[in-house]
Amino acid sequence: GLYEREVPELTEGFCQQRLGFGVSAFKHHVAQQVEHEFRYAAMQHRNCQIEKSLLEIADLEVDPNLVAQEARQHFETMIATEGGTLDDMSQKEHVWPLFLERRRPEIEKAMKLRFILEDIAETENVQVSEEELEKSFLLYKRSSEQKRAIHAARVKRIQSPGEKEGVDEVDSMSRSAQGLQKDVGGNAKDAATAQQLANVQLNPEEELRLRAILQNHLKLQGALDLVAQEATMILTDRSQNVIDEPVTMVHTLVD
Repeated sequence: GLYEREVPELTEGFCQQRLGFGVSAFKHHVAQQVEHEFRYAAMQHRNCQIEKSLLEIADLEVDPNLVAQEARQHFETMIATEGGTLDDMSQKEHVWPLFLERRRPEIEKAMKLRFILEDIAETENVQVSEEELEKSFLLYKRSSEQKRAIHAARVKRIQSPGEKEGVDEVDSMSRSAQGLQKDVGGNAKDAATAQQLANVQLNPEEELRLRAILQNHLKLQGALDLVAQEATMILTDRSQNVIDEPVTMVHTLVD
């Protein structure tokens, strides 16, 4: 037969029981979330159009060997992020030619854009604050460690399919990667599990490399925001929209 899904009425009692706060707070939360998503989508669209315009007007060629080297770093990082070892690298070496073929265009495009933004950042002396760097570092660090934890737990489940604790271990290792090491460590079943939790964490060398990458990334984002700000001022004077006419905006700014 046919079933009709009934949506419960949004009442104060329902919100308190299921969400832990009232209707007014729930509506405010939803409004904030929708506004945040809209602003983020608008910013992403703006950045995409500005980047496209910068690439169109820039007379820049990248050495194919440099592109291949960059692609190789992406390839090795992809494997390492999943907790891969040197043995995993050798086993997946046959995938490298296909990876290079498919990813070369986008990597070359990204390199061109990076060179352009690096030049803007240097010219305009764009700086990154320690607070901004630390915030991004903690976010990416936890994300990377969580991916390693989940991958490690999945590998163990494949190797020992009969163990029932596999799903719980994924959850525990994920929570550890999110910064709850004390809670998980206190409930570790044995020394082996504790060692696995330690293995998913970034070592000092990896943390240093991540900080350097993020600092450069934030500096490039600062250069892109600077272009957008300058362009917004130009288009505001002409009563135009920065998102609707990005090509005209960038050409005007560069010229």
